[in-house]
Amino acid sequence: MNVVPRVVVALADIDKEVAYACRIFSPFLFLLRFLRRFEHFQLLASAFAAAAQALPVLLYTCFLIALVHAGAIYLVEPRDVFPSMRDAMWFAIVTMSTVGYGDISPVTDIGRALTMNLIVLASLYTAIPIGIVGNAFSKVWEDRDRLLLMQQLRQRISRGGYTPRDLADMFRTLDEDGNGQLSFEEFRELLPMMHITMTDTVAFRVFETFDDDGEGSI
Repeated sequence: MNVVPRVVVALADIDKEVAYACRIFSPFLFLLRFLRRFEHFQLLASAFAAAAQALPVLLYTCFLIALVHAGAIYLVEPRDVFPSMRDAMWFAIVTMSTVGYGDISPVTDIGRALTMNLIVLASLYTAIPIGIVGNAFSKVWEDRDRLLLMQQLRQRISRGGYTPRDLADMFRTLDEDGNGQLSFEEFRELLPMMHITMTDTVAFRVFETFDDDGEGSI
């Protein structure tokens, strides 16, 4: 891993600071290669995707809470304690995250009262987005077999080099009654052709994913 930044320096004659940065982040880039071995990582991404619609509003409101309290604390505190609004914003965000570095803290009674209000409010408010993401991940985890097998199905199609025409030919071959639709029994026969193994229960859940109208055929 340490060879990479040395080669970069030798070939490109770049700054030592850039080479040092490459040396620091090269282990991170190396570890990214192992992501493909963790199929369950996709579940975490799916959970965040499911909660993505609600999170922007919650983060926006969280920012407003921090901004209002930071502004109020900046106004009531001495300038030698909070020299700028930037310092007050830093203090508000650190306080909301319950980290509390202690590098700066209010000295007036009003500033302390505002800080206590911020601590209580932030503790109650931050439980909302955490609960949303946690609930989304719980639902995704319960449905993990189907999601992982759907991912496996896509990978099999991609790696097998199946074209849309190939899939259409398989579809017509298995469509025994010729109605242009596949029943679950016909869909079940498709999986061994693509070298995919799954139980009937999981296969039915995958089948339901494709069955948009719920009529028992795709």
